[in-house]
Amino acid sequence: MKRKCLSVLILIGLVLLTTAVYAEGAPDTNSPTVNLSEPLYLRYYFSAVEMQAMITSETAFDYVLTNNSAMKDEYYEEMNATEAAIAAFEKANVTPSEHDSTFISGMEDVKKSIPVMKDAAETMFSSFEKDGKINVDDAKAFEEAGDNIIHASDKTWLATMTNLTPPTAYARQRSGYTFLLLAIEESHAYPATANITEKEHALKNFGMFDTVVAKHEGNFTNESFEDLKLSKQNIMDGAEQMFASYEKDGEVNKEDLHSLEVLVEKLVTDYREMNKRLSE
Repeated sequence: MKRKCLSVLILIGLVLLTTAVYAEGAPDTNSPTVNLSEPLYLRYYFSAVEMQAMITSETAFDYVLTNNSAMKDEYYEEMNATEAAIAAFEKANVTPSEHDSTFISGMEDVKKSIPVMKDAAETMFSSFEKDGKINVDDAKAFEEAGDNIIHASDKTWLATMTNLTPPTAYARQRSGYTFLLLAIEESHAYPATANITEKEHALKNFGMFDTVVAKHEGNFTNESFEDLKLSKQNIMDGAEQMFASYEKDGEVNKEDLHSLEVLVEKLVTDYREMNKRLSE
């Protein structure tokens, strides 16, 4: 994925952004959940679209890696959720803040990528169902289509990096999920696309999680990241087990993938519970 080869400057910027996505104007608390008295800002909803797109991409790869029709159904559910997140952004009743116009413009770019991603998924599914195996070119095209959403999101985040207020405890928890969901998507893209770069990017983002969380732990000693760190370690261990069997056998071990998916499902459930206010 082109987007994964981030420069040092962009990586630093992304760390700042992910720790501040939910920070603007909100009081600092010791709770990783949203305080119902906190105002809502448009950047919350913009971020939710990007995160949902990552989840959607992962489920599409799950289908062609497992040949489990339930995963194809889940992909369609997740794509619907992505479009619902866009609709929520467009009708959000939020407290006005700086850079709202940039987020609105950025969402227009994101929206343009959705039909391309949907078409690429159908092409990947069709060739898989016809040939009984993954067409690597189709998988790469789907990966690139999903990347375009993240490209547009990154461009918007980098344009809004000024005048950020200190992050809340919730924002610091949220920053960990960003790197985990990205690493998970890349972990699934690796065997689907047969591109070793995807594995390298996945491991890099697992490492970025460690960097970001260590920074938070050093600065906010009254906050705990132990549950999220345990989830990260279990997921990374599961991904590396899947990588090892794939590299040994030339195909994904279904048991390894299933074990990983159980861990991912829990993480996604936890993430959505933390963000449920955005869909209420």
